[in-house]
Amino acid sequence: MKEVQAFKFTASLVLVICGALLPHAYALEMEDLCKYWNGNGYVGNPSNCHDWGYCQGNSLVAWGSCDGTLVFNSPTSMCEYATNTTCYTNITESCSISSSAWYAPVTSNCSQYAYCNGQGTILYGECPKGQVFLNSPQPTCVWGPCPQDDICAFIPNNQYVGDPANCGGYLLCSNGIGIAGTCTASDSGQTRYFDYTLGGCTTTYPSVCGDSGNAGDDDTDDETTTPAPVTCTAEGYKDDGVTCYGYAYCAAASGNSKWGKCPFGLDFDPTSQECVSPASYACAATRNRCKNTNMVYATVTGTSCKQYTYCPNLGVGTCPSNYPYFDEVGGNCVQNKPSYAICGTS
Repeated sequence: MKEVQAFKFTASLVLVICGALLPHAYALEMEDLCKYWNGNGYVGNPSNCHDWGYCQGNSLVAWGSCDGTLVFNSPTSMCEYATNTTCYTNITESCSISSSAWYAPVTSNCSQYAYCNGQGTILYGECPKGQVFLNSPQPTCVWGPCPQDDICAFIPNNQYVGDPANCGGYLLCSNGIGIAGTCTASDSGQTRYFDYTLGGCTTTYPSVCGDSGNAGDDDTDDETTTPAPVTCTAEGYKDDGVTCYGYAYCAAASGNSKWGKCPFGLDFDPTSQECVSPASYACAATRNRCKNTNMVYATVTGTSCKQYTYCPNLGVGTCPSNYPYFDEVGGNCVQNKPSYAICGTS
């Protein structure tokens, strides 16, 4: 994988979300952090820089706040002075009192990053189109899926957690950054999966994958490998031909494409060449619209929003005649047809 360090700074104190890769966020709460981590210990609060929680047995069992103006440092699990602790929950607050310079990922956008100059000023930058920001071991822009995950910004250092975007995979949390990985095969050659309720690898596909917050990532379909590259004829993004959320990126008008995927919760729209809300793009009916989302119910493409898929088992249902339309965003059957693109124009 070629790494390209091509930073573009814009002197601004207001972050504007734009570009091809749109927000990457899970709206995590401390209960979610504990669910994906089998260890015992302290986690940060995604809502603010000062609170903490205590996890035990995949559950949140206690919570509290640091004294005074101290900030909770998730990687070290300690309350520390704000002058030497970076809080990704509030980068502006951290930078305003920091005396040293540092980079930080913008957790709502995989391709953007922030630079604090150590004098209270934040500069925001964005990687070249198609690349994502990697903050470890040194700030750089790389090709490929998003390397950081919100969950590791609040987990102690050197801990393994379940990957919310890839059930059966794991994240190694290192200095607030999630390094994605999968289990190696067993000695007998059997495929192994990471089960976050056990905190380790097992040859049994985790039962939690049906309702783990990524309901579509179960073993009911065959999206188990990265789609094959396509032959490039022009620079830009293409539909990967397999998934709703993946894309093939061509850096030139020749050679093979590089595969990437949209942030969790988004689908790739080949027309706009952007990652968009699943409801705003009618992905092909032959593909699994539950994948890469936390949807429990997903509209069936081509049914004018009159049918839906139950993501845990991919069963198809139909709304009753008195409430004939399925509202994917609201998650219920309604009387009037929603205006989402997934519902069609008829």
